[in-house]
Amino acid sequence: MKLIALNPTPPDSPVNGADLLAILDRRLAELSARDNELLARQIEIESTPHSSRSDANAATMNEAQAILHGEKFNPSPVRPMAAFDAIVAERAVIKRAQQIGNSEKVRIATELAGDIWASYFPDISKIEKRRIMLARELQSVNQARERLREKIVAAGGAGLLPTDSSELLGFAHRDDEVSWASERLIADNIATRSEINKASRNCGSD
Repeated sequence: MKLIALNPTPPDSPVNGADLLAILDRRLAELSARDNELLARQIEIESTPHSSRSDANAATMNEAQAILHGEKFNPSPVRPMAAFDAIVAERAVIKRAQQIGNSEKVRIATELAGDIWASYFPDISKIEKRRIMLARELQSVNQARERLREKIVAAGGAGLLPTDSSELLGFAHRDDEVSWASERLIADNIATRSEINKASRNCGSD
């Protein structure tokens, strides 16, 4: 049976996850092409009149008849059935290799995605922290804005402000999305609770 061997990577060559994925993609493409060749040959053998299976059986019967009649056993040097079996066996090996290769691709791609994400974690931390701090500050501004509205109404003015049609993150309720995101930053050690509370108090005295 002809098996396709992997080309070894020189021991001193640095190989990262992206390189491994490229190698696997190339090998899987080669295996798929080889499997297509074998399938075409298998179909050819199976569709031939007096197929290889029948020929092999006939050859076996002829040999049995020969030794039954006293002739010396002289097997055919090449049997069509042997070629057919070799094709089926190699296709089975290729199928198994493809399963292993695809599993490896998933594993490597997952690890690579994690490594890439980790390499950006300082930038992620910075932007996520800034995002939440601004959101908390806006909620604090909203609270100060409502206190201003109350003062205007208490003085006899109309309790209308120019941007009343937009809620803009509300007033920092315990179960709102900004509070949830703030807790996530604390859990991920991106921000401390004191930093979160400070952002909320920045405009609290306005």
